Amino acid sequence: MTTKLKKVTREVVERAQQAIGVSIRLLPDQLVYTSTSEVGRSLLQPESEEVVLRYNPLFPSPDYAVAHQAIHIQRFLGTSEARYLIQTTKATRARAFGSMGLELQQVSPVLADLWRNAFPILLDGLLRELVNLPADPWIHRRLLLEHPRLQPEVRKGVRAVFGRAREALRSDLANATPPLVYRASNAMKAASAYDLAEFLDEPALAEPYERAGFPKLASTLNELNATDRGASGDRETADAWARELDLVGWYEWRTVAR
Repeated sequence: MTTKLKKVTREVVERAQQAIGVSIRLLPDQLVYTSTSEVGRSLLQPESEEVVLRYNPLFPSPDYAVAHQAIHIQRFLGTSEARYLIQTTKATRARAFGSMGLELQQVSPVLADLWRNAFPILLDGLLRELVNLPADPWIHRRLLLEHPRLQPEVRKGVRAVFGRAREALRSDLANATPPLVYRASNAMKAASAYDLAEFLDEPALAEPYERAGFPKLASTLNELNATDRGASGDRETADAWARELDLVGWYEWRTVAR
């Protein structure tokens, strides 16, 4: 299934292609919620002549999904600075799981087994948030500054994203998720929600996190990400957030040659 994208969205993609020097291939994919891109594969396979951007044509705003991801690609691949990929090793995964030692002793054996089996998936999702969300404020600002015609699509897309994100605050999920993972993941989502609530003048985005008790931690994370320092700054912010969220040692950075 394909969808017709707006002209301005195509312009965003074209600008990103010019900035990174390779083509961006748009691939409709209903298995992703909004959009994703194979930036890591592009870095590890420098002979590649394209970056694949997958987006869900059924998402409430495919234009937002594509434009947001295109600027993310440009931010990461269009820099002249050193490039890094986040990764885990056997040692970092063991350290991350070991951080839950006391929590595992305080829950039922059935729930402890569930956490053990689900932890690789939970860790992968948490680190994707850690590496991606620090860039989000600056991607949205650039998107609306350079392409104001996309504002209705940005609002529609952001509302859909956070309509789903706040589902992670449900009590049943809180009870079934390791507390450290639950706190870290929702704190990062809250930081993004509070920033966008102010930037877009949409206070409803932050209200679920206000009720769930995340305003202070979200404010701290946003203070650590108060200025746009480019892709290298995103990595520094990720490390600062990791220290605040007790995730130090859960991952490492891999330098990728240009």
